[in-house]
Amino acid sequence: MAAILGALLVGSGCGSLMAHSFSRMASGASLLAAAFLASVSGILLPVVLPAIATLALPVKVVIVTLLVVPLGVSMGIPFPVGIRALGEIDPSAIPWAWVTNGYLSVLAPPLAVMLAMATGFSSILLAGALAYLLAYVCLTRMVRRLKRSGIGDRS
Repeated sequence: MAAILGALLVGSGCGSLMAHSFSRMASGASLLAAAFLASVSGILLPVVLPAIATLALPVKVVIVTLLVVPLGVSMGIPFPVGIRALGEIDPSAIPWAWVTNGYLSVLAPPLAVMLAMATGFSSILLAGALAYLLAYVCLTRMVRRLKRSGIGDRS
């Protein structure tokens, strides 16, 4: 668990650091990548984890890290890019975006644990994939709104 969380945090931190060089549509691509990688992880991890269970701990940590960091990177890009795009539309909405992010960051973990206990860990990853697809739809609409209003030339 520590290896997975650590890899996700490092990956998402790297994604956030890279976000300044991403356009809004590249952020959309990262949302799709996160949805895809979460879906693939939900399918592959139940197969991979038992297969590596007998390996030495350092080998397991390396394998898990290699599997999880790309997911973390793709998850770290959209929020900073979305905040930047939101600032172009309505800067007064940025605090609401942070509040929503904070609220859901507190609410999601216990809900994820309950869902995982009831339906399995893979369902959490698939639910995450759906959340990233929903975020992609929202971002796409926001980009269209920016283009119609003539705010921001990059996309």
